[in-house]
Amino acid sequence: MNFRQEGRPKWKSRSSKFGGGEGRKLLQRTGAMAASIQMGSNGNQAWVGTNKPYAIYQQFGTKPHVIQAKNKKALAFGGKAFKKVNHPGTPARPFLQLTEIDKSDILDIIGQHLSQI
Repeated sequence: MNFRQEGRPKWKSRSSKFGGGEGRKLLQRTGAMAASIQMGSNGNQAWVGTNKPYAIYQQFGTKPHVIQAKNKKALAFGGKAFKKVNHPGTPARPFLQLTEIDKSDILDIIGQHLSQI
């Protein structure tokens, strides 16, 4: 639901300077992160998560930081080469987030399950 609605509440949009674009949905360039979300449970707990290493930066955002070339002499953006660039940071776009309605629905499901025991 968070991916379909682009956040609940809405995620901050991306700058067109850094790969945004009309008609493109946030966090959905390939759909790999949304597809990687898994869930599970046992008798004592339930969990939801993803194994994508970049997911944490989308969930919590990043502060402004410098990106430097490590394995090459320079970074390439827009046909230009740079030794380093100042990244403005990424706004948090929490995709693993429950709304109050979600929480209410979960409690209802748990209640139904417990009433059958």
